[in-house]
This record gives sequence, C-alpha cells and structure tokens, in this order.
Amino acid sequence: MSLDHIEFIGQSGAGKSTILSELLESDKFIGGEQIYRKLFCKCSKTELTKYLFPRSIQNNIGEFLWRKHFQQKWFVKFVYKNPHCSAEGIEYVNQQHAQDEPEYLERKRNYMVKAMAKLEFTKHLAAESQYPCLSEGFYHKAAVSATQDNLPSESYFETIPQPSHLIYIDVHPEIARKRTIKRDGYARSQKRYNEGKELLEKIVNIAQNMNVNVITLKNRGGIRQTVETIRSEILNTSVEQ
Repeated sequence: MSLDHIEFIGQSGAGKSTILSELLESDKFIGGEQIYRKLFCKCSKTELTKYLFPRSIQNNIGEFLWRKHFQQKWFVKFVYKNPHCSAEGIEYVNQQHAQDEPEYLERKRNYMVKAMAKLEFTKHLAAESQYPCLSEGFYHKAAVSATQDNLPSESYFETIPQPSHLIYIDVHPEIARKRTIKRDGYARSQKRYNEGKELLEKIVNIAQNMNVNVITLKNRGGIRQTVETIRSEILNTSVEQ
C-alpha cells in the first residue's frame, strides 16, 4: 500500500502542474503525466517501449487510452471504495452548475470524475514508499465550483479521501492572471482572480480544520527552490510520524 496522497491547490497560473512535474523527478512521488506514460508501457506489455518513444508520444497515447478506456474503470473502483464521497462530489457539482448549459455541467462533472479515477489509479501504481500526487484534487475541485457564499457542505469535506499534505501555491492574483494569459491567451478578470484568492484561503482553512498538513508557498519563479522546500517538508514530516 502506498503512502497517503498529496494534493495541490491554487489559482490558474499559480504553477501547480509545473511544480508537480519537478517534484516527480524524485522517485518518492508519483502522479501527473507520469501515470499516462506508465499506462502506455503497461498496455504495450514491455518496459522497452519507454526507450523507443519520446515522452511526448508516451504522454499523448497514454492520455488517449486513459480517456477512452481506463478512466471509467478506475472511477468505478473509486466509487466501490468511496460511495459517499462519490455521491457528495457529483451532487455538489450538479447543485453548483444546475443553471449552466448541459455541456458545461457535463464538463464539470467529468473534472470531478477524473480526480476520483486518477487518485485510485495513481494509488494502484504507487509503491509502498511513494506518495501519490494530484495536481488538482478534491480541495481544488471544491474551489473550482464554489462561490464565496456557497462552499461545499461539511459532509463533502468529511467524506473525501483526506490528503496527508495540501500544497497551497499562493501567488499574487495579478501574477497568476498574467501567466494564464501567456499560456492560454485569455484569463478571468482581475476581480475574479481577487475573489478566487479569498475563496482558496477559506478552503485551505477548512483543510487545516480537517487536520491536513497545509504547506503554503509563494511561487515567484524559483521552481527548484520551491520544489526542494516541498520535498523536504513532506519527507521530514513522514520521518517525524
């Protein structure tokens, strides 16, 4: 059985995926696009495959296989083990987006399903000494659909699998917005980013009340130093325990 999982939370443009990718250079952690490459190698039935194709091709094919064939399978496994969490998560999304277009609601549902399936699959892949990692886990999914006056119910937070660590990438809203525009070509308004920061802080406070170890970091560009801080704090915590 693997160690307890780790989740990231932060605004779009905070650098969650970038920091996770660096963190995964250590064999103590598993997750992110790494699971697509492992899925690709599993389906090809030989480890030699990873030496024959570049990472980008392994990622693309692995992600395609995940979406078309494996996500549903691992979601069902998650539901079997966590029926109350599954019901609370999907119901929360349904309530928050009941007035939206059906396509948008379905997309939001799929984001929640994806988090559930990816956690179950990543835990399956993880060795006993590895931490499964989610760049966007259940606390982050709560933030994505929440509003200032309509946070998830207590039962949502009580039923989700609690991470051992929640990494809060606390970036100034203006910096996060500029990064998102550079990456995607567009971003929410500055006002929405400011509101999002307040919302994230509320959800981080809930995590602390649930006895989750929250690591708050400012991602101002020094990725390696940020990753080393995360790695050291997590490993030091596990030694103390």
